[in-house]
Amino acid sequence: MTSGQLSKSAVLIYSVLFLLWCMSLGYCPEFAILLAVSALIPIWKGPRIYRLAGFILLISAISGGITEYNAIKAQAERAREIVPINEKLQDADIIFHTSRSAQSAAIKKATHSPYTHMGIIFFDQSAPYVFEAVGPVKKTPLQEWVRRGIDGNYKVKRLKNPERLTPDAIRSMRAVLNQELGKPYDFTFEWSDDRQYCSELVWKIYQRGAGIELCPLRKFREFDLTSPEVKLKIRERFGDELPLEEPVVSPGDVYNSEILVRVRS
Repeated sequence: MTSGQLSKSAVLIYSVLFLLWCMSLGYCPEFAILLAVSALIPIWKGPRIYRLAGFILLISAISGGITEYNAIKAQAERAREIVPINEKLQDADIIFHTSRSAQSAAIKKATHSPYTHMGIIFFDQSAPYVFEAVGPVKKTPLQEWVRRGIDGNYKVKRLKNPERLTPDAIRSMRAVLNQELGKPYDFTFEWSDDRQYCSELVWKIYQRGAGIELCPLRKFREFDLTSPEVKLKIRERFGDELPLEEPVVSPGDVYNSEILVRVRS
């Protein structure tokens, strides 16, 4: 080994550490491996080539870092763009998206709708929140709720005749909502007040707070229960005793309501 030239073991250790460092920066494994393999050049070459290889690795790392930064920045900008200006939203607007939950695929199959989760928007100190049944009934900042959906896609609807939601009606709806906060999620979709699921919560807030039925209730037997995803969830939660006559309302039912109009595509 000539003066200034690294030993093979030293270069190997260097390469492994460089690989781990690249991956810790978020580079894809293929790119990180390429850089690490490039570091093996000095095993066969002299110190001048080693310096050249180190320079190439440095430039590659900087270039990859800039690319990664730009990708993250673009993603953040897209996320900001999908959140509407607050002035375009109103109290009691209804928001829909396709969730990432384990039951989302089954809901899509059973309802033939892409919308598997929903909530109701109310402003709190000028900031929009989505009140939803997920885990306990709670309020979630609008931007956080939007980003939880697949690809950040969502829809907002409101009454075709918004004058029906008088200030008194909004206050009454908020009062109904406050009674539901903290209640557990209803995994068996029962029409009761002990637990709530997302579309049941919104439907009841409108019906009990403003006297408005967003859509007719349906029964379990009216949904498509034939797909493997739906059958699996039925077995997990009901065994062999699915209550076919249980009243149910789905996000798709509310989305297709004849008394709602879309305000955000």
